[in-house]
Amino acid sequence: MQEEPISFTPTFPEAVARFSSFFSKRDAHVIICFSIFIKLMMDKQEIINIGEVLAKELAKASSKYSIKSDHYDILGYESAEIEKIAKSIKNGSADTSMLSQSTLLSDWGAILEHDIPELILKVKQYRKLCEDFLNSNIT
Repeated sequence: MQEEPISFTPTFPEAVARFSSFFSKRDAHVIICFSIFIKLMMDKQEIINIGEVLAKELAKASSKYSIKSDHYDILGYESAEIEKIAKSIKNGSADTSMLSQSTLLSDWGAILEHDIPELILKVKQYRKLCEDFLNSNIT
């Protein structure tokens, strides 16, 4: 009876180690460039994934409020904004100007400050993460 090989997705360091084993010391610059490229691509996908999850979380939070309430509108608009940012990063069309307008972080959104402080913090952190990524000029 033949055993099935165990398959797994290697971690970033494991992937780099496997890749680098094919090259000699003189090719170190290639390995470094490849490592940076892979890490950045992983970061980009992670940022997209975080944005998609956060947009869903905001939409779910909005459903807890009356459709006629400001709370519902604020969270719905923020959900759409976060989803738009994630899609723009995915398509390579995002820029930092997209990050300047946040419904949830505006004066209007302040009415939710005590209701959902953790979600507000997530939105701030996500927008900062996107800003740092976009300012790195690697999209």
